[in-house]
Amino acid sequence: MSFSVITLPPHPKLSNIHTKASPLLLPPEPELINAWLDDNVTDPVIFDDLLKPRIPVDLIAQQIDKPSSYNSIAEAFEIRSD
Repeated sequence: MSFSVITLPPHPKLSNIHTKASPLLLPPEPELINAWLDDNVTDPVIFDDLLKPRIPVDLIAQQIDKPSSYNSIAEAFEIRSD
């Protein structure tokens, strides 16, 4: 098994977290997710709207000291969806 992370230009709401890129976040829409995973879908045009930085659901962000330890160093905060 393998996977890829599709990155987009940075989302303004994430600029205080990361200024270089934002991950593509699929909206929680079953039809879209099924099309995304369907091997028979060969026309990428149907996904063009996804290639714009967007936050489809509310997120909770937590600053940590380093990825290897996950120690919180600040209060968690919410990032509202678009």
